[in-house]
Amino acid sequence: MQALIIGATGATGLALLSQLLADDSVTQVSIFVRKPVAIIDKQIIHNDRLQLAYELGADVVDNTGALDELHAKLGKLHERYLLMAQ
Repeated sequence: MQALIIGATGATGLALLSQLLADDSVTQVSIFVRKPVAIIDKQIIHNDRLQLAYELGADVVDNTGALDELHAKLGKLHERYLLMAQ
């Protein structure tokens, strides 16, 4: 079996990744992440989101995950922004 995890670096994604790697029926785990994963395993395939969109024939690519990262960075820089965003 092959698996795909989008967002494998958060608490839920890492827990799922660990479970999938421990399962003998799983032969490959493709992951899409913004930062490196600490787990090294030959079953893990790191993928590029834009490459996947191309392979699937997507006409539009929307990276809304980057908005969360932007809001987090703005919140660290400007306390006023953080209060307004809540």
